[in-house]
Amino acid sequence: MSPISLSQDEAILMMNSDEWSSYSSKVQIRSQIDPGTLKSSLMAFLSVSEVGDEMDNSNFMLSAKSTNGAIVLLLVKATKNGLKIDVKSKDKKTAKTLSSDLKKIIM
Repeated sequence: MSPISLSQDEAILMMNSDEWSSYSSKVQIRSQIDPGTLKSSLMAFLSVSEVGDEMDNSNFMLSAKSTNGAIVLLLVKATKNGLKIDVKSKDKKTAKTLSSDLKKIIM
């Protein structure tokens, strides 16, 4: 994937204008990691950009373009035990595959 820059308004407009496939994943966190470090590590690992400029480390949206050109949005929420990530894309296969891969990550 490659990062793309989107404002929060652009991302919301995109999600409201088209049909998106959505899959959820949970990522376990086994050690104490600073939320900012966790967020930046996830962004680097997935090669994504943060949507908007909220700078919130517990609830945030990430964006990228897949190798097949599909836009991917990841809605991330920090929970007590890890991260809940909703993967959204217009390409169902991309969303499903990424969601499945995220389930294998342990931080």
